[in-house]
Amino acid sequence: MVKQISPKKFPNEAGNTDKQPPFEEITNAQLAADQVQDLLCIIATDARPGTELDLQIVMPEVLLLTENIITNPSALTWLMRMQTKNAVACTHGLKVAIYMMTLGRHLGFARQQLKELGLIGLLLDVGKLSLPDELLKKPGKLSKKERALIQTHVSLSLSTLQAENQLPPNVLLGISEHHERLNGSGYPQGISGAQISIYGRMAAIADSFSAMTSLRSYAPTRSAFDAMKELFNVADTQLHGPLIEEFVQAIGIFPVGSLAELTSGEVAIVLKHNKLKRLEPDMLVLTDREKTILSHPWTLNLMEQSNFSVNDNARIRILRDLSDGAYGIDSHLYYQATR
Repeated sequence: MVKQISPKKFPNEAGNTDKQPPFEEITNAQLAADQVQDLLCIIATDARPGTELDLQIVMPEVLLLTENIITNPSALTWLMRMQTKNAVACTHGLKVAIYMMTLGRHLGFARQQLKELGLIGLLLDVGKLSLPDELLKKPGKLSKKERALIQTHVSLSLSTLQAENQLPPNVLLGISEHHERLNGSGYPQGISGAQISIYGRMAAIADSFSAMTSLRSYAPTRSAFDAMKELFNVADTQLHGPLIEEFVQAIGIFPVGSLAELTSGEVAIVLKHNKLKRLEPDMLVLTDREKTILSHPWTLNLMEQSNFSVNDNARIRILRDLSDGAYGIDSHLYYQATR
């Protein structure tokens, strides 16, 4: 049986208190995200068959990413949600890195550990760059042969990364185990339970969540809340239940940047988590009750609700989360407006 994680806290390292609201950190987060995005595109070129991958260029960007996660993970989470529409395929690695580092920050991991988590996320799918594009982009169900070929990306990643580079053992461990499952149904080793390291278990959760909430050819995009429900559906059978609980606490039941419909009828974007009441975040209201997009969106603090009134004085709550693009809303436009 896998034991519940009770990591040591490092109050002088990561901590777990946002220093500034998301929008006050958005400029620094944008710089970090842009630089790491450029880096991933370089990696996507260098990791092709017949070329040499130089990971020395990765380290400064991971350090930059680490400092931004320590300062305020909500800013980077917001950016990833808003950039989804026009992102290239390698953005998946950046999303996994951000989710893993945000979880690690929440658990109290030290800077060096956060850097290792970031490296795992950025590099775990490097091996896919050696696979045919038509296979990676194929819609619908894969054949048994195609599935077996896709699964080789883990060993391809490890062979690429181990060939010319010195990576920390924990990074290679997390990459090697990100598709392993507690019940032994994963790959490539088919290990189970306590055989899977905390790095592998964290990577499995972050990778699964990122995949489910991203545009993909083989399955519909899920809302963040639906993806979290799916994580809980496989808790303690495939994925580590206690870590899923911590993951939800770290990124929020309704993650920053996600769309939601309010009980009053309006549609809004989650701006900032409320550490005291996770179900009552700060929102940016985008539509009226008839779902007509507002020319001037306005902010609503669901916990205070001091700037909003309704006839029956009932408290407004989140009714349900929405997938990106619901009611024709392009949330990316609102990201651009806040920069």
